Amino acid sequence: MLKTYIRKGIVDKCKNMQDIFDAIENKGRVAIGKYEFLLKIFEFINYKNEEVINHVKEVQNKILDLQTSRGKTNTTPGMPSAGMARLDS
Repeated sequence: MLKTYIRKGIVDKCKNMQDIFDAIENKGRVAIGKYEFLLKIFEFINYKNEEVINHVKEVQNKILDLQTSRGKTNTTPGMPSAGMARLDS
């Protein structure tokens, strides 16, 4: 189901779901507290498991709250801020 939403070159190299998640993480599309891309894919594929979707949103919000309370917008040097995530790049 994800093949339509993730570039063919990336998907072709992946043998399982872990490979796909590793690939999108390596591309900077998913990172600690940065799950907009994943949530957008869920929306596109009409994924209806509300428990999983709500859990992802809850974890993302908790991480962003912790980062904000510490005066940070991301925890990884050199990585884009979670608030600056772009889905079109």
